[in-house]
Amino acid sequence: MGRGLIVEYDKTNKPTRFIGTHSDITDRKKAEQELKSKMKELEIFNEIAVDRELLVNDLRNEINILLNKSGKENKYDIVP
Repeated sequence: MGRGLIVEYDKTNKPTRFIGTHSDITDRKKAEQELKSKMKELEIFNEIAVDRELLVNDLRNEINILLNKSGKENKYDIVP
């Protein structure tokens, strides 16, 4: 039979007793759901952080362009 299950048989090979174990997986399932929720939050946070960093780089680039047009040196080193 399945894992964790013992079947005892009589002399005629008829099952007489089943011995098995079971586990309450409620806590594990709850923890899995919480982990999925936290992962989704982190994905959203990461997306926002990346978008913010891209906007900041765009602003730095615009500042550098304005500085160059006014004859000044770049203020920011922008890494692509």
